[in-house]
Amino acid sequence: MRMASAAEAFGIDTLARYGGRFPTMWELLAENSSLVADVSEKQWGVMEAAETGLYRLPPFAASPSRFSPPTVQEAQQRPRYLAGNTRRLPMGVRRYGAITAVLRNDVVRKRAVVVGSDSGGWESVCNHSVTPVHKPSWFLKVIEATSCLAERDRHGLNCEPIAKSPLGVPDLMMHTLLANSQTFRKVGGGLARQVYQLLEDADVRPLEGNMYMEGALLGPMRIDDVKVLVGSFPDLYGSALGARLRRFCAEHGTPLAWAVADGRAWPQEEGQKLEWLPWEPFDFWKGDGVRLLDPSAWPFTTANSSGVAGPKFGREGGARRFQKRTAG
Repeated sequence: MRMASAAEAFGIDTLARYGGRFPTMWELLAENSSLVADVSEKQWGVMEAAETGLYRLPPFAASPSRFSPPTVQEAQQRPRYLAGNTRRLPMGVRRYGAITAVLRNDVVRKRAVVVGSDSGGWESVCNHSVTPVHKPSWFLKVIEATSCLAERDRHGLNCEPIAKSPLGVPDLMMHTLLANSQTFRKVGGGLARQVYQLLEDADVRPLEGNMYMEGALLGPMRIDDVKVLVGSFPDLYGSALGARLRRFCAEHGTPLAWAVADGRAWPQEEGQKLEWLPWEPFDFWKGDGVRLLDPSAWPFTTANSSGVAGPKFGREGGARRFQKRTAG
């Protein structure tokens, strides 16, 4: 979820307006929402190709566009997208916003299917029947340039593994992980590297955070399906939006945690252009999955606060790091 206000991007205000339910992108289009006013016709075409192609969902009754949107009922049948955080980054994919929703394991197991990479990126460069989206920012151009799959091995990546791989499910997805590693092997995302990153305290190059497996969650996604909301500490903590996030979590009984990551806000991180190159040897994120539990979250967890120790952090009453005391 983005940092911006609800008039500019999807965030907690939108979630509150929908009664704690996450609407689909298509639903926002069907309702003529200002949140998708800047989504181009090309992007809608890429999404439709991904959902009917890679995810094998039935097409809409009519070809969708801004001028001929699907019905709300059709739109609600489309999935919500998930990013598989196999590299154990505290915020997951940071470029998607300063708030991350971590879903409960049972929800994902029962209702998610998985493909080997970002489906929109794959369709944009592998499916010649769709018009790719030309992204304006330098960052997305780097991602696009280093993820150009249009020709096998032309840019070190490979279209075939994902095209040939059947959909995975959370309990049966080793073939999906293999397809992902084969796709990104020549730009640093090979199988050996990924297995290493499953271990505790592994290092992660910034670009590798975008080499994720993608999931499509079928059926409605509600705040009750969320295990914890994670806010970016350097982006939000102590701000007005951070305070709204705390209130929202308290109102819905949802645990709130904070991700410190490397301590830099996203605009600063995005500005380090050379650090986003494949095989970049100097800058690494820490894949330790460590988050700070906000003290307001204790009533919404099964943890016993007396069994947790750690330093407090300044404003808004501080936050406390999960660290179970052990005997001895």
